[in-house]
Amino acid sequence: IFFKVSQTNIFVFQKVYIITNLFQTHWNFISCPHDITNFFSFFQLHFFVVAAALLLPLGLGWRPQRPLKKTIFRIFFIIGGYLLSIYGVNLILQTNFAFIMKKPDNPSLFDHLGPHPWYNLSVQVLIFLMILVLTAPFLIEKKHPKNL
Repeated sequence: IFFKVSQTNIFVFQKVYIITNLFQTHWNFISCPHDITNFFSFFQLHFFVVAAALLLPLGLGWRPQRPLKKTIFRIFFIIGGYLLSIYGVNLILQTNFAFIMKKPDNPSLFDHLGPHPWYNLSVQVLIFLMILVLTAPFLIEKKHPKNL
């Protein structure tokens, strides 16, 4: 468990999850060109990832467990295990989920991270840096507690 969880938080999170899924499927019922549907669906889904990441600590009061260093490494290794499992699925199904097997065909930021397969190490470094950035506010909060 990485966060303090209460029944109220779980209930609110379930509602948010259901609402985001409704928004996701909403575009399937609109009759418009396929490219526009994919465009809106892509940005809508990615927006809700960011919205959920902001909702959990700001709206629901979730905080990472202490000691924070242990939590940071635990999250990093869970993500690494998840990527290894995706790698196994990619091998079995001959797919390219998470762009682990090869870079995307279209130009992307992966082009600046090195050749295949070395860009995967660059992505791991970026993941670790992103975890540090996301946990930085909690480090600041620890040093400067609110006086109530």
